[in-house]
Amino acid sequence: MTRATYLETFIFDLDGTLIELNLDFERIRHALGIKERFILEAISKLNDERLKREKLEILKRFEIESALRSNLMPYAREIIEKLDELGLKKGIVTRNCRESVNIILKRFDLKFDFVITREDAEPKPSPKPIQLALKLTKSEPSKSIT
Repeated sequence: MTRATYLETFIFDLDGTLIELNLDFERIRHALGIKERFILEAISKLNDERLKREKLEILKRFEIESALRSNLMPYAREIIEKLDELGLKKGIVTRNCRESVNIILKRFDLKFDFVITREDAEPKPSPKPIQLALKLTKSEPSKSIT
C-alpha cells in the first residue's frame, strides 16, 4: 500500500483566478506602442533602458488602475479562508507589479504566505517564480499545486 501524497502549498495566479480580469490589454498595447501579444516580453526586448523603464511605468499605471477597481472572483475569499483553517501554505505568483498586488491585498484584507511579482523573478511562463515559491515555502513540487 502506498502512502497518499497530500497538497501542502497552493500557488495562485492573480488576474482571472483570485480577482476578475479587468486589464484592457489592447488599450495597454496601444498606449505602449506595442503590437506583440505579450507585453512584458516585448518591453524586455527593448535595447534602450530608459525607454524600457518608461514603458514599465506606463504598464504599472494600468495595473494600479485595474487593482483599484478590481473585484474578487466568486469563492476566492472562502477558498483562502479554508486553506488558512487547514494550516496550508498559500501564495500568489503574478506577472503584475508589486504595488498593484499590494493594493488588492489591502482592499480585500487578504493574507498570503508569499507574493512573487515580476520584480522578484523572471515572469511566467518562466519556471523561476514557481521555483522561488517552492524555495520560500520549503515545499516539494509533488505537494504543491499551481
